[in-house]
Amino acid sequence: CGMVGSLVFASTCGRKFDANVKAWRLFADLINNVGLFLDMLAPLAGRYFLFVVCCATVCKAMCGVAAGATKAALTGHFALRNNAADVQAKESSQETFVTLLGLVAGSLLASSTHDTMIFAWMWFIGLTIVHVFANYNGVRALLIPTLNETRLELVFERFISAATAPDEADVRSCVVIGL
Repeated sequence: CGMVGSLVFASTCGRKFDANVKAWRLFADLINNVGLFLDMLAPLAGRYFLFVVCCATVCKAMCGVAAGATKAALTGHFALRNNAADVQAKESSQETFVTLLGLVAGSLLASSTHDTMIFAWMWFIGLTIVHVFANYNGVRALLIPTLNETRLELVFERFISAATAPDEADVRSCVVIGL
């Protein structure tokens, strides 16, 4: 399911990743959360277990495609001194450290749920909300210097409605979900 899902997703959406890097980066995190939600739901799905797991795998494959595509664009954004390899190595090290930290915290947290699903779901929902909030703010903090079609529409609409151009930082930081 996952490999076919990633092929279909990449072939249908691949051309859109460059134009809306921030929105696709946020999409990758959101669709991964959907996949994790479905993974947690799968044991409760009864005879639909395989279908739910397959959908979860497709969601995580879509995350991989979108995250990989946007990672390339964002690495270029942060490589201000023609140092993309250095930026990528540091990002990879940070990701490894955070994953290791998450595994340790998750193990400690799992032992504190006392084998009850309600505690696991409460932690999952709470941490997912924190994750989405943090990622939204992280994506908003990126100041992408290009004026893509979506940002151009935003500038034009604000200019028409207010008769003045919007602040450059405001336009560069906007996250538009119109994928």
